[in-house]
Amino acid sequence: MRNVQLDGARIETKAALPGALATELHFPDYFGMNWDALDECLSEVTEPTEIVWTESARYAVADPTGFSIVQNCFAETSAPVTLLLA
Repeated sequence: MRNVQLDGARIETKAALPGALATELHFPDYFGMNWDALDECLSEVTEPTEIVWTESARYAVADPTGFSIVQNCFAETSAPVTLLLA
């Protein structure tokens, strides 16, 4: 299993989150930096992956709607990816 850490201290805006995920999950260059693209690229992950998002509460406070959308993307994907909030 692949383990990934997202540093929540650096993710307080919608603009920062997709880039951090793209970097850590090695999304392709065509990744569109939006929620639909996140959903699409997550579905292409084939290696079992556990993502620990530290200080995730910072983003939850800064963008509650975006935080909910991200959680739904991970909850609904068929890819072997787990998002853990820390």
